[in-house]
Amino acid sequence: MKGGESVRVKRRWVGMIAGVLAFGGLALLVPDREAWPDEEGRQRGREESKEASGQALVKQLCAMCHPLGRVRSAQHTARGWQATIERMKLFGLQVTDAQAEAVVEHLRAAYPALGEDIAKGRLYVPNEHDNTLSVINTGTHTVLRTLPGLSRPHTLCLSPDGRFLYVPSHIEAGGVQIIDTVTDAVVARVQTAGFPMHCAFSPEGRYIFVASHGANAVQIIDGIAREVIATIPVGRAPHNVAVSPDGRLLWVSNIGSSDLFVIDRGALKVKATIQVGKAPLGLAMSPDGARVYSGNSGTGDVSVIDAVALRVLATVPVGRGVNQVKVSTDGKTLWAALGSEGAVALLDTASLRVVARIPVGQGPHGIMFTPDDKHAYVTNSDSDDVSVIEIATQKVIQTIAVGKAPACL
Repeated sequence: MKGGESVRVKRRWVGMIAGVLAFGGLALLVPDREAWPDEEGRQRGREESKEASGQALVKQLCAMCHPLGRVRSAQHTARGWQATIERMKLFGLQVTDAQAEAVVEHLRAAYPALGEDIAKGRLYVPNEHDNTLSVINTGTHTVLRTLPGLSRPHTLCLSPDGRFLYVPSHIEAGGVQIIDTVTDAVVARVQTAGFPMHCAFSPEGRYIFVASHGANAVQIIDGIAREVIATIPVGRAPHNVAVSPDGRLLWVSNIGSSDLFVIDRGALKVKATIQVGKAPLGLAMSPDGARVYSGNSGTGDVSVIDAVALRVLATVPVGRGVNQVKVSTDGKTLWAALGSEGAVALLDTASLRVVARIPVGQGPHGIMFTPDDKHAYVTNSDSDDVSVIEIATQKVIQTIAVGKAPACL
């Protein structure tokens, strides 16, 4: 064999040996096909990584100020945790959107919510003349229990996460009592000006706006500090309040001066005054924030207001003694409790015509819809009961006896 050919043969053998070794090494490094991770495994890995990240962020961002025991006891819904993070941002919490999402997912999974789930199945009715609240199971339409010791509760408002119920005491001494809906116990009391009436939460859930009938003002409560932080003068005898969906404007109905005040939340100043019918008791906003409806008890009509142009579009007669008004979830119907007629009027918001009238108890006052939009509850102040209306048929299907003079919902 010649020298050149011998070199070529040796090179071939070296190449073959190297190939075999490489293939064998690859076989050692690459797992069997069955052992390859599938998409489900990869997704599970990503979720575990996200959960670990959320848990680490809670320890890093939350536990440095709040003991984990306190974090666990909060038991918010996802929306509640999101609102809590937004509140903490106001106190200087530095967190990205991705970090906030990871924290919310971990807290929601680790500490299941109680507040909103409980609130969805319950209706709280203030019985003004016997100083109690009736707690109604909205699934069975029965009274679960009666909470005593509430000083003249005329109305109430529920926090966005369903955890806390604020109950103004319509007395000269004023005050708002705070109930934990998980335990149905009073956990705090906030001192206010005299004769507080309706209240409403800001969209993020931190602030509570209370119409102070006695002070001719709206007072703002900080839900974290649980104290009044601002007082804004409005018209005579303010009764009701509503907050725009974006949280920028606060609407106040004044029954003494028969007008609405529109307040700029950022500046804490009155932006506009809108004259409406006599003694506006009811106040409601459409879900999209485009319209505001004022239920005028003294003139038996509803003022329809353009919430952008800040002017009255129409005045629609609905019936005598208009009390509370509520807009349906889809925004298509306005419900108006007619205190002097023992009925509820349904106003089509497109045509602005009354399309139905549903007989209920005596002195209908407050209105509330169930979260599934299947039923409407109407409190009847003069017959001391609550009418349960099936929305689909527009008929009363049950009447629930409660305390004396059930008022606004």
